[in-house]
Amino acid sequence: MLQSQASEFLRSPVGRYVTGPTWLSWCIDTGVCGMAVWGRLDEVEVGSLLVPQQALTELPAPGRRAVLVDASRLERIDAAAFARVARFVGDRRPACERRTVRQALVRPAGVVGALVAGFYEVCGRPSYPVRTFTNALDALDWLGQPGRAALADEVSRLVEAASATSQTVRELRTLLAGDLRLPLGVAARRLGASERSLQRELRRAGTSFRAELDAARMRSAERLLAETELKITAIAFEVGCASLQHFSAVVRRLTGLSPSAWRAKLQSVALA
Repeated sequence: MLQSQASEFLRSPVGRYVTGPTWLSWCIDTGVCGMAVWGRLDEVEVGSLLVPQQALTELPAPGRRAVLVDASRLERIDAAAFARVARFVGDRRPACERRTVRQALVRPAGVVGALVAGFYEVCGRPSYPVRTFTNALDALDWLGQPGRAALADEVSRLVEAASATSQTVRELRTLLAGDLRLPLGVAARRLGASERSLQRELRRAGTSFRAELDAARMRSAERLLAETELKITAIAFEVGCASLQHFSAVVRRLTGLSPSAWRAKLQSVALA
């Protein structure tokens, strides 16, 4: 059973785990460790998750380890975050190659899954074997882990606890899915809360009304860009943006791409 001792993890990761708002790092023993990421990953979150990863690369233990990276719940990673992870991996490649026997990546569906699967095509493949999977059980089986079902269940339980979403946030997301122009005040009233209390609840959940509204608009825009031939200007207004410039700014901030480039990537994945 893994123990949650965040302060101790950095000095001695074995048998412990540590979590952030969108990530979990864990180490069963010197032979197997892993990481899970979920939700929307930006550069700030990457900076926090790389701290325990640094501790794992410096683990003073003999032998080599198997590594599981479970990104199956990842919804988005922005360009700056991707670049920071790539730099981290590149800078520590020699140490990782000395310590890693093999690595399994569990990918989500869609464009984000393509980014996960293609990570080493961009950064350069390491000397140890890397393989991509769509579920953790198959990944752990390939890593040769005994008790893989129990380990997968424990990691899944820890991720669910760390990523638990409040009832208020879930209800807000349902409201926004039905009305992408919903103002904060109206949303608060429909949820039976004041604007201030809603904003406070969202801060506790590590999000904001603006972030949730942008995310809802992006989910709708992703579907329209991938599945329709609507002009980008029409999509911008369809998802509630005041102008094409506003839409483009949101898309660039969250994906690192222009709307047209994002559409091309979405459609290329759909056709693959």
